[in-house]
Amino acid sequence: MLLLSGAARLGFADGSERALAPGDWAVLPAGCRHRVAWTDPVRETLWLALHLPPG
Repeated sequence: MLLLSGAARLGFADGSERALAPGDWAVLPAGCRHRVAWTDPVRETLWLALHLPPG
């Protein structure tokens, strides 16, 4: 996923979080438990998510 605008934090099953700013990206393997823990309440948060086939 790619964060295009705004700001966000992803939360993971192990309790860790990752902050994202515009231009930041993350590759999450299939089955990776995650959630959107926070988004900027002042600015619109816009994501681009690509779902790819395995392999």
